[in-house]
Amino acid sequence: MMTKEEILVELERRLGPLDERAREAIRATVDLIEPAPSPPPAWLTEPGFQGENPVFDPSTPTNLEARRPVLHALEEMNQDWLRQQCRDLSAGWLMVIDGQVVLHGPTLDNFPADEELLNLCHCTGKLPLLFIDDGLLAIEETTSWSSTIYPGDAYPTLSLGFRGNSSAVETSADLDTGAIELYADLDWLRGQGIVHLTPADQPRASQHLGTTYSYFTKSVTVVMSSTDGAQQHIRRGVICVQDWTRSPFVRINPARQVLLGRHLCFLFQPTRTLNFSQRTTKVEW
Repeated sequence: MMTKEEILVELERRLGPLDERAREAIRATVDLIEPAPSPPPAWLTEPGFQGENPVFDPSTPTNLEARRPVLHALEEMNQDWLRQQCRDLSAGWLMVIDGQVVLHGPTLDNFPADEELLNLCHCTGKLPLLFIDDGLLAIEETTSWSSTIYPGDAYPTLSLGFRGNSSAVETSADLDTGAIELYADLDWLRGQGIVHLTPADQPRASQHLGTTYSYFTKSVTVVMSSTDGAQQHIRRGVICVQDWTRSPFVRINPARQVLLGRHLCFLFQPTRTLNFSQRTTKVEW
């Protein structure tokens, strides 16, 4: 497309010299008929995924903690993009490989098992970036049946079990309706043979009560028992916290091993009767 000056030169070549008034009239005419510039397409203005996922090489022994800076840098570089994907997909968590969301879910109910995650790594040759939205990990800690550090105070508890491939364990979980998800002591679950860390696992960090904690998300069969022994179970993701005994989860109740949020109760829909005088919980369906 010719510029205004090029048009003036061409007109003077054809018509002869133009006075300044004619030149200004021609410039104004060109301005009127020139099309307005089109806005850039959305894919040019929207933030895209930056960088690449680390290569997955199962033959090379990898320190899981050594991955943290690499994955953290990739996440920090793509915070806006990751949060936008969560909004677009109504997701609470994502797994991303080189800008493609390969797995996602609104809660940890469909979090992949070890075999599925390892298979994904082998098939793609990449270690997926796991992103969990802060809203999914929100905890509004309440003072409620396990004795706490406060005189006369206790947390309501529910009987909760965990099953691995070849072992099972049952414990009393502190019930906190201010939390959404299920949190457990990683070292305790590993010691019971319920979970095992694999080359596909990646550590993440979050905050509770103003303190940072590290965790792995593991797919585990969770069992809730009623007072008369009836059970319901589901295989889903559990937030497995490292260094639990030094984490903020034991600040109010040092004996706690598991913190149960409200989502699992919505799934199983038990009827709970809290007896404040005897500090007992009756669970039934």
